[in-house]
Amino acid sequence: MQREERLKEAVSLIEDRKKQEEFVGNFKKRIRSIEREIKDPVSAVAPKELIEKARLKTKNAFNFESVKEILKGNNITDEDLIEEIRQELDRAKERTLSYIDDMEKTLPVKLYYYRTGNGGVSCKVNLNSGGYRYTQGRKRAVRRNKGEDQKEYPLIVSISYLLEFLNDNHIDYKNILIDERSVETFYVFENFVSERLTPGFVARWWNYDCPDLFRCSVNKDGQGYNMLGEKLPHFYKKLVECSYYGVYVDEDITEEEARAIAKGREHTAIYKEIQSVLEAKRTTLEELEAKLAANRAYERRIQNIIDDNRD
Repeated sequence: MQREERLKEAVSLIEDRKKQEEFVGNFKKRIRSIEREIKDPVSAVAPKELIEKARLKTKNAFNFESVKEILKGNNITDEDLIEEIRQELDRAKERTLSYIDDMEKTLPVKLYYYRTGNGGVSCKVNLNSGGYRYTQGRKRAVRRNKGEDQKEYPLIVSISYLLEFLNDNHIDYKNILIDERSVETFYVFENFVSERLTPGFVARWWNYDCPDLFRCSVNKDGQGYNMLGEKLPHFYKKLVECSYYGVYVDEDITEEEARAIAKGREHTAIYKEIQSVLEAKRTTLEELEAKLAANRAYERRIQNIIDDNRD
């Protein structure tokens, strides 16, 4: 009998230990998650108020004294596991405070999207470093700025290479500051860039057999993110795509863009698709419901004919 009781007690202790270890493992994951949450908004361009708020949050979040009651409430009693939590909190606090200090001292990478003399767009860059890297074969896409603002912006980088250039130099997008003088939008196909949909730019696009045409928006306020949560310096919106499968026109296309792209080419499939998209945008909810009702009535007429001639 005593042997069975000792066996039950041993099993109970093992199960209790497993529960404690499982809780501690999940708690450590939560600590790392909080660390990421605090670090994420902290950057070289973050205001001082946000920096100080992150420091205070770090000290409160990783305070072992405030965690004691949580451990006690979840029956975490083994000293080695409690010490494991204490050490994890201390390491997380040290890493986070060190990261905040580094970001506070880091100079932001500065970008200035400007209109070139021929109506195109390029980007002046200040990496705030002594040198830079570039992908093999892309040297021509980076050049020294010889203008009056060369001290503020030592480099000029082609738009087609800009994002890759930043990645080559291990630049975190959130540490980028975009000059408020930068253009708002520009247009791109292949390696051609223009601030506006000028007749010459559009004619060249047609002459190149209408490759994918993009509208790019400069992330001047730093509030835009892509699907991966990256704060890109500029975003691509595909306006027109032509392929063997047909023509795609984005519903975000404007009347002005449509006129610039399709003017004088009313006989093309691109023009017809653009007009279809614009008509859909202009259609009110009442008009849409009326069209759907008409379609349903037509379907019923067809079904009635089929039913009447089943024999």
